[in-house]
Amino acid sequence: MADQAKVLYDFNGLSENGEVTLYEGEIVTVVNKNIGDGWWEGEASGGRKGLFPEAYVQLTPANNHAVASTPRYSNVPGENYESQLNYDNSPVAAASAPQFALPVSTGQNNYNNEDDDAWSEDWDDNSSVATTVVPTMPGSSKQYGREAHDVASLNSVESKSSRVSGSVSKNFNRFSSFVKHGGESYMLGKADARVRQVDQIQIIMGEEGPAWKPYDHKYSCSIENPKQQSKMKGLKKFVCYNLTPSDTAVTVQRRYKHFDWLYARLVERYPMVAIPRLPDKQASGRFEEEFIEGRMARLKLWISYICQHPVLSRAQIFRNFLTLTEQKAWKMSKRQAEKDDLVAANFFLTVALPVTVTTVTDSEGPLDQFKKFTRSMDDSVSNITSCAQSMASKHYGLFKREYQSYGKSITSLSTVFNMHQTTNNKSLTNAIKHTGQTYHRIGDMFANQPKHDLIPFIDSLWLYKGLLDTMPDVWHMQTGAMRKLRECRKLKDEGRMTDVECGAVAERADRVVCCMRAEMDHFHGQRIRDFAAAQREMLQNQAQFFENIAAELRTALLQFDEVLDS
Repeated sequence: MADQAKVLYDFNGLSENGEVTLYEGEIVTVVNKNIGDGWWEGEASGGRKGLFPEAYVQLTPANNHAVASTPRYSNVPGENYESQLNYDNSPVAAASAPQFALPVSTGQNNYNNEDDDAWSEDWDDNSSVATTVVPTMPGSSKQYGREAHDVASLNSVESKSSRVSGSVSKNFNRFSSFVKHGGESYMLGKADARVRQVDQIQIIMGEEGPAWKPYDHKYSCSIENPKQQSKMKGLKKFVCYNLTPSDTAVTVQRRYKHFDWLYARLVERYPMVAIPRLPDKQASGRFEEEFIEGRMARLKLWISYICQHPVLSRAQIFRNFLTLTEQKAWKMSKRQAEKDDLVAANFFLTVALPVTVTTVTDSEGPLDQFKKFTRSMDDSVSNITSCAQSMASKHYGLFKREYQSYGKSITSLSTVFNMHQTTNNKSLTNAIKHTGQTYHRIGDMFANQPKHDLIPFIDSLWLYKGLLDTMPDVWHMQTGAMRKLRECRKLKDEGRMTDVECGAVAERADRVVCCMRAEMDHFHGQRIRDFAAAQREMLQNQAQFFENIAAELRTALLQFDEVLDS
């Protein structure tokens, strides 16, 4: 028997996309729940058939078994594994309310039943890196109330959130990160997950406003010694990198696809954190030494940024990535991460705000200024990258060619002078020949120099270009939350929503705004440190480079002093 569902919100379907228009309160027959990405197929009154968002309907009580939630963290490892993970499984918050099904991404657990060794190398070789991750809210059978500033406590006001969800329509933009990450459901009080003590993320009031609480456990991670390995008697080849965290000094081996997996999980788990993209995957020539070294240099920058982020550096999934040496424990940690409930907008349930924070009334101005800054910075970074790449290309080609061409012409002069055999002339001939050789060496010095200054600087710019590219997905979370708050305030003015209900939405918006302000604060602080370090390193290396050239020229100069003094 097909399931019946009640429509919670009006939905204007696009017929060209095979969607069906639904109206609040009508009953639809669900004929297919396996469409994926939070969409179902069904038939509405009048025989209208098509696709509609799963989050816009609620199965009738007779069908509630279809959306019963699965046990959280059900795939728990045995005793030997607990010693490595050291998870704190004590619940911090839980509540129950009417059931509501949220979109479940069919691709969310696409690694669950795969053995690590069975992961397709074709995927590893040919898939594009850092694919845009579109996390969706996991399904659940409980509804949280409003999250108080202390994550462990709940406020009774939120028990009325079901009234809010029934009166507030959803603006469903299929391409909005706010919707894709479940922001609409969160603002309507539909986010639901159990939060453990270890999952809490605290925001404090810093000098410039809300900021992520610093992580006192500072550490770094080195990446080195890339080795080409194979399996299946050489049919599958891959490169392994040795990762060594500074706090454990224990080396683990990770492949590029493991980095790619980690990136996808972090993006899904932390929608309010801008995570830089990984270096590109290259299908052809991926085992060439130059490519391997270049990709490793960028992986170092990527892992360094994660290690310095106050939220990401303490993430259990990241710590497992750096520290789990046993293959079995590593596989189990991946499967557990893929079943995490605290993804997408459920992330906000883990955030604890300062008691005195008030940000909604002063949220648009700072974000608009930040948008303008990051867009201008993106243009500047692209421009500098282009200029630096052009300069490096000239070092490899034009500068080397011109200096060595000039050196060759001087050397040819020494050959001519050598035709006149006298003592004084021989000294001059040798000096000129040495000068020609000097310019030839200077040409080689120019060709070898970019790897010491321009290339590392370009890599630093690459990291921030990837960071800036992902920033709009983060700030769209705040713009979407504020738009929803304005809708609720309008409903309150029209008498369709109570002050208490609108206040609950405002407090959720506060949490989104605080996260955005905290990420802005971290971005600026890290940007100042990173660019200062990158520019200093480049100038130091360039100064040393030209000092080496000057030393070569001075040595050649001495040859002519000896000729004149003889």
